[in-house]
Amino acid sequence: MTGPNIPHAQTSLNHEQVDELRSLFKSFDRNHDGTISREELYSVLASMNMLPTNEQLDAMLPDGKPASFDVFCNIMSPTFNEQSSEKTADQELMEAFKAFDKDGNGYISASELKSMMRSLGDRVSDEDVQKIISDVDANGDGMVSYEEYLTMMRLNNNGPSADIKRKKEKNRKSLLKMKGWFHKLKRER
Repeated sequence: MTGPNIPHAQTSLNHEQVDELRSLFKSFDRNHDGTISREELYSVLASMNMLPTNEQLDAMLPDGKPASFDVFCNIMSPTFNEQSSEKTADQELMEAFKAFDKDGNGYISASELKSMMRSLGDRVSDEDVQKIISDVDANGDGMVSYEEYLTMMRLNNNGPSADIKRKKEKNRKSLLKMKGWFHKLKRER
């Protein structure tokens, strides 16, 4: 990806990300000198809901000089790569959810879950399916919403809510089994 218009520091970024960073850089380079001052860098980060400390800013600009576009890309690439990874993971989660949600109403019903589980080779009873749904169904409507599905899929990453945590502890096997089906489905797609 390196080339005359893409400095070495940007090789971990795709062209779209470089263009986005270039636009961001230009919008905060208020005096149009091709660099971003410490104050301008703070403004960029604050606009992204990141509030660096003075020590963090010192680490980003160790020589105290304004950041060139290349240095700016070095500073911002971890953030952009993390956002890109999260977007990809979110897209995969949405695709798996949609595969279970056959009627497209935004919920996984017991019959949809049972049908998908059977298509993945797992023979489950209606009682098993109801138990799985009740373990994930935070609002008690008998179906799994996308939000409930995300909570279940991210239990290990973001920490469960108190209600989900109690349910998880109560019947961890059901949650892990359903999570396994979602992951199996993601791998098969």
